[in-house]
Amino acid sequence: MDDRYLKIAIAQYKPILGDIKKNIEKHIKLINKGIEDKASVIIFPELSLTGYLLKDLVYDLQLDKNSTVLEPFKELSEKIDIVIGFVEKGENRLIYNSLLYYSKGKLLSNYRKLRLPNFGMFEEKRFFKHGEDISVFNTSYGKVGTLICRDFLFPSLAYTLFYKGADFIISISNSPLRGIETKEYQSQAMWEDAGKVYSRFFSMNVVYVNRVGFEDGFGFAGGSFIANPEGKIIFKAPFLEEGLYFTDIDLSLTDKARSIYAYYRDEDFKQIKNFLNEGLK
Repeated sequence: MDDRYLKIAIAQYKPILGDIKKNIEKHIKLINKGIEDKASVIIFPELSLTGYLLKDLVYDLQLDKNSTVLEPFKELSEKIDIVIGFVEKGENRLIYNSLLYYSKGKLLSNYRKLRLPNFGMFEEKRFFKHGEDISVFNTSYGKVGTLICRDFLFPSLAYTLFYKGADFIISISNSPLRGIETKEYQSQAMWEDAGKVYSRFFSMNVVYVNRVGFEDGFGFAGGSFIANPEGKIIFKAPFLEEGLYFTDIDLSLTDKARSIYAYYRDEDFKQIKNFLNEGLK
């Protein structure tokens, strides 16, 4: 394989609600498949270790980011980078909807969801504390910024990752089924539109990984996708179907896009900061 290509494994996955042990076993099986197929990174959806509609179960399922239960991911990350979602036991008895990124035997990043939904089927503010920080970190294939589900729908957060120099946005999600327009779900069009805009105007790769399956009568859509720095969706997983999907990303397109369109070069971040400060007075 040419070094300019990155092979990504997308685990469009159906967790077992509330069963961390069985979910970890399922993760390990898929991770080993990713290693066997020579992927460089494997990405699971939001709350992949627990399922989503947990309600009061969050108190029983919370894990410290350094818990021994998570050691298998650290060990397996010697061979493949791993992104998982879990219920995090934080400081001062606070609980977070969080993401962990493992690489080369280490925990590289711990991101806490910033924009918690609290409407309809969503009750996250009842159980979780929102995160306080957003950052970009270095990997073997570029600078990565992460988001969780609703975070992805706030352009300000994607712009912040652009400002911080991200080459990739990885967003993990539990997006439900909502409506149908022709052959598409209405909610899916929203995610894809955001992905195409971010990738095109921020000259970066966008990887969106959504879960499938049903919980308490609510269905989750799947439809995970990857958009490249030219604003094109180069991969899209099927709706509703659980599976492990592989795609090669051409890393050279990031430099090409930034050279041709030069949005990062020509943006005046100091000026934008001043505009925001003036608007908040």
